[in-house]
Amino acid sequence: MSRAPQETDVTAVRPVRTYRTFLFGCAAIGAVVLGACEAQWLDFGLGLGVARNLVGYLGVGLTVQYFVGSMYGPLAVAAVPVGCALIGLGPGQRPYSWAWPLHESASLLAAAAALGLFAAGVTMGLRRAVESRP
Repeated sequence: MSRAPQETDVTAVRPVRTYRTFLFGCAAIGAVVLGACEAQWLDFGLGLGVARNLVGYLGVGLTVQYFVGSMYGPLAVAAVPVGCALIGLGPGQRPYSWAWPLHESASLLAAAAALGLFAAGVTMGLRRAVESRP
């Protein structure tokens, strides 16, 4: 999530935003594969949760970059777990459905939320790449 000015990306010869979005997709796939390998071979159940959270944080960062700018993507990624930790627990110390980083590693709801955030971020990153072409 670089902080280069938008003019640099728009005037580049190559589709920089498309390459970055592809790189984030590869990072997400790599994290999920490593998390699945850890869960299967090492019996480390938190690996899937770590991969899920990484995918969700990438989606949050890409989404915020689309709407606000590249300087605020990393700030949003840092603010999400803090906000979830402060107000994400409900009665009985159970996390609310929107607080996906607080759910158990095997939670399908949290995985769907993280995947949805990532899909939205990738879609917005690719959309911005198409919009910036001459």
